[in-house]
Amino acid sequence: MTPLKLILNADDFGLCPGVNYAITDCLDNGRISSATMMMNMPGTDHAVKLAKTHKLKAIGVHFVLTAGIPFTEAASLRGPDGRFFSQAEFWGKKLEVQDIREELQAQLVAFLKEGLKPSHFDSHHHVHRHPLVWEVLKEMADTVGAPIRDPLNNELPGQSSYVKCRLNQEFYGKLSLKSLTEILEKNENEEWLEVMCHPGYADAFLLKSSSYTLERVRETEILLSEEFGEMLAEKRVIVKTYTSLTMEEMA
Repeated sequence: MTPLKLILNADDFGLCPGVNYAITDCLDNGRISSATMMMNMPGTDHAVKLAKTHKLKAIGVHFVLTAGIPFTEAASLRGPDGRFFSQAEFWGKKLEVQDIREELQAQLVAFLKEGLKPSHFDSHHHVHRHPLVWEVLKEMADTVGAPIRDPLNNELPGQSSYVKCRLNQEFYGKLSLKSLTEILEKNENEEWLEVMCHPGYADAFLLKSSSYTLERVRETEILLSEEFGEMLAEKRVIVKTYTSLTMEEMA
């Protein structure tokens, strides 16, 4: 049997220092393969500094439309308080495609200005499931040459340079080495897949602003455990990044 090629990506890089440190620890120890960065969060500058100091290579953009403050006016994306609509509000709003385009481009420009090269694109709360967001992000991916996470586990419409993969969210909320092992066993016949994770250390900002706090700590413990490393070796899992897969593997 061909070894499974696994992309283990940490979302929310840039959310806050506690999350940033945990992601960096996991990357430095080879327990995750990549991370995607939020550009409009209090911890963004800290994440950029860590990415450069630790010479992290596989860093992508975690586009945000449901948390924090927009870079642009984005009238159809923000509430009276000037912040993005919440995740629950977002899906019921009439969005303007130009607002989406300008905001996502502004976030990408902020990333590129830091001298970083995006390994791939994904989005906070999977907002690129929205047809308008998907169309804009697909255009941007074609321009930059970056693959996109498929949030629906099936082929999204339209031609693009994006990479189709099976995204498994089952590690989210089911926090044990057993559940992570079951994800890999269930997909052992896949050539490759991505598993999304959210490592973090619980700092003051995270405890105040997120409902997923101690769970991040538990994820970090599992990812850094000797047992997790032994399981990957036993199952002959090859940890890859989007940029380390060949075009033939991406097809």
